Amino acid sequence: MSSPAAFRDVILGEKERRKSSVDKTFWGDHLNTSSISAVLRTLAKYGDTKVAFADIVLKINKRNKMQQRILIATESAIYNIEPHSYKMKRRIPYELLGMISMSPLPDNFFLFHVPDEYDYLMVSGKKVEIVTRIADEWEKKMGKTLKIQFAACFSYRIDPDTTREIQFTRVD
Repeated sequence: MSSPAAFRDVILGEKERRKSSVDKTFWGDHLNTSSISAVLRTLAKYGDTKVAFADIVLKINKRNKMQQRILIATESAIYNIEPHSYKMKRRIPYELLGMISMSPLPDNFFLFHVPDEYDYLMVSGKKVEIVTRIADEWEKKMGKTLKIQFAACFSYRIDPDTTREIQFTRVD
């Protein structure tokens, strides 16, 4: 795959969508992070200059609590930033990202698998845009296609020693 549209088409072909979300426009930086000096300093520290995506998401922590975070995808990594202090909580270089999992159902969950560390379960109404932008930047950086798994059940690690499973079911 060589374009964001190609990634989006794969996701749209695998993931059931709500009628209201089919024609969403991809804006990329929803937070205008180029005007937030603390964020720019953090990105510059790691040599990142291009924001492919930025918005508020919900991260589900290991205690199953939802936490608001700024998710930023750049040309080389995914950043988890605290939204009020702009403190970086975690940076996942694309070299460490193993794959992304999503359910095939019309929900807002997605999972970053980080094999050498622990995984990130997140929630966002912009999940298709997030996964599309990251897959596109990952391919540019890594020179191959990022695996995107669609499954009604998948396992994820909340820390190096603990694995959980999440199951998705249709509710009519």
